[in-house]
Amino acid sequence: LPTADEQDGLGTGEFDWGAGLGLAKKFGKWSIYAEALSMQPGSSATFDPDNYWEWLVSLSYRARTNLRPGVSLSGGSTLFDDTDRPLEIKGRLSGITGKNSSYSVYISRGLSDASQDWGFGIFGYLDF
Repeated sequence: LPTADEQDGLGTGEFDWGAGLGLAKKFGKWSIYAEALSMQPGSSATFDPDNYWEWLVSLSYRARTNLRPGVSLSGGSTLFDDTDRPLEIKGRLSGITGKNSSYSVYISRGLSDASQDWGFGIFGYLDF
């Protein structure tokens, strides 16, 4: 969701949209996943961001039936000329809490000036 405020110079305040492709493969208890997305940023009278690419590669291991630690590397192209490309590494712990639900907690570390230094998050999934 667009949370940036254009008046405060934090972004366009509009939705970015795009399309991409994700591929997943399991090798016993190991899983790999890769995705690439071509994105169109929201429009703005103040900013003129370029179209950009995002990508992600992850590796996870099924330690138990309901517990999966993993690591991912993600990045992308720049939104503006003469800026760094985002790049970050993320450690994640995911669990299955029921037939239709799961959770993940992660900690991330930015590897470029275009990424935040550190991040932390918790999120869940509920399939209907």
